[in-house]
Amino acid sequence: MIVEKEYKRNKFTGEIIKRETVEVICDKCGKRWETFYSNRKRKILEEDLCSVCRGKLAILKRAISLNDLRWRKPNRKKTEITCKNCGIKKARIPSLINQGDHFCCLGCREEYWFKTKYGHLELSFKNNPNEVAYLIGMIMGDGHIRKCGKKTMRVGIAFDYTGKWTSLMDLMKAVLDKLQINWFEQGKSHNHCKMVGFILPNALLEKYGICYYGDKFKIQPFPSEDIVKNINYVAGLLNSDGCAHKNAYGISYRFNNTVDSIIESFTKCLSLNKIDYSLAKHKGRFDKRTNNIGKDFHIVYINEEKNTKMLREKCNFKIKE
Repeated sequence: MIVEKEYKRNKFTGEIIKRETVEVICDKCGKRWETFYSNRKRKILEEDLCSVCRGKLAILKRAISLNDLRWRKPNRKKTEITCKNCGIKKARIPSLINQGDHFCCLGCREEYWFKTKYGHLELSFKNNPNEVAYLIGMIMGDGHIRKCGKKTMRVGIAFDYTGKWTSLMDLMKAVLDKLQINWFEQGKSHNHCKMVGFILPNALLEKYGICYYGDKFKIQPFPSEDIVKNINYVAGLLNSDGCAHKNAYGISYRFNNTVDSIIESFTKCLSLNKIDYSLAKHKGRFDKRTNNIGKDFHIVYINEEKNTKMLREKCNFKIKE
């Protein structure tokens, strides 16, 4: 509206002269400005609005909602894409299409990512049965499995890194490289151990009968028949939980464990490969500090020179000496 002041007026009509400068105040924001009365008289809007408020009003009149811009027939534009996982063709709005790979849904995107990262392992495991048997032997010995996502498990194998058995860790890394497993090393200096960790899919672990997590004593895992038949499974167990002794007759091996299923699979593998052994069971020892009795454990002995020699000849990997 016009700010009331003394303006020059027509003597006959009493109206403000057109060339008179008048002061106007915006009806919305309260901004003040000066203009000729002729300009103010030619205004189209009923209200007196400043340039900023007139611009906002014009934008609101011309504005089209995003929904109308996308889906109304005059504005609707779609581009056909092909899903990289399943190959289905679908129409997508250009603003919703990314610059990388195209997928029809989030499920296909996750499946494609999973195949890209772990899809090669099945063929690699199939072509290297000896390495797989050795790897599973190490997992059943000093290994630990825990959940890592919906479709994968995190596997960790501990190694004594005091200087005597460093070659076993290097051997494990070579086996993982041949199986094309992406591994990582985690050190633990307080107990002189180092951990080699990697992630495997659940389906692959189920195929070999070791898809479990947690305490092996409670779960009692037992590998598949193909693994138990392979003598390299024994090599993995001996290099993890076994020990070698030198006596007058040569080298003898001893393997002890508290898990019945591991002892059963170990002895079955020796029997299938015609290697003689002796088995002894011992009751758990009494701990004076805690007043608890430990778990019963089994010990497998491979004493005779012909048996130890046959074991070393059949295994594809070097065993502790």
